[in-house]
Amino acid sequence: MRSIPAPLAVTWFQCVVTSAILYVLGELGRGAPEGSFFAQFPVASFDYKLATSRSVAMLSLVFVGMITFNNLSLKYVEVSFYNVARSLTIVFNVALTYVMLGESTSGCLRASAVDAFSHGFQVTVVEECCFDRCLLTHKINLFDMHHKYADVMRADKVVAHLDSL
Repeated sequence: MRSIPAPLAVTWFQCVVTSAILYVLGELGRGAPEGSFFAQFPVASFDYKLATSRSVAMLSLVFVGMITFNNLSLKYVEVSFYNVARSLTIVFNVALTYVMLGESTSGCLRASAVDAFSHGFQVTVVEECCFDRCLLTHKINLFDMHHKYADVMRADKVVAHLDSL
């Protein structure tokens, strides 16, 4: 009897765990009050719709392929334990896309945006929700972060985008 190669078993496990997490979050959202964290997750529906399947097929294939090739590459590349652990949590990269606000633009916010970007997270900085001691350094840092590390957006656009999800 042949065993499943470890990287493919890890890929399968990741897909099963992701499905379980999304199912649990959907069930928690069933009775959650409007506007709460759990209310954003749809309740699981097991009705098969061909049109929906076709519309998400390419995205699903790319996602599964990304996880599979990421895990297969671990077999051939020497990487530190930290990078192995990080690559095995790719689902959390999607779940923890970060909206930053309420920090000093030239200090904590910039350092956090650079750090998050360098670890593979997509970062959004809400322009009206951060500050600095000097308006000029505030604007310069927002400009620089927008062109290198983060999406700098106005609050109304961020809210509209989050509402559309």
